[in-house]
Amino acid sequence: AMLIGTPSIASLCGGIPSMIDDGETALGFPAGDAAYLAHCIRRIFTDDTLAQHLSVNARAVALDRHRPEKLVPRQLEIYRQVIEDARVNSE
Repeated sequence: AMLIGTPSIASLCGGIPSMIDDGETALGFPAGDAAYLAHCIRRIFTDDTLAQHLSVNARAVALDRHRPEKLVPRQLEIYRQVIEDARVNSE
């Protein structure tokens, strides 16, 4: 959703808080708080400026986060570490 610029709302649990900047790239709500979730939904649908702000910022962050030149070296590093760990553990 962030990559295509959809104004988003996310439950602030698990790893989600590390993926968003509340109020900048998405709106966050406490897990299980349906009333606050409804408030966030209302905000996005009634405040075009906020929706646009979230959309632009989220897309910029997601494009940077998912750049191949960042992802490929990190993924290769992970694979190399897994292979190395497997070699060490099989000896």
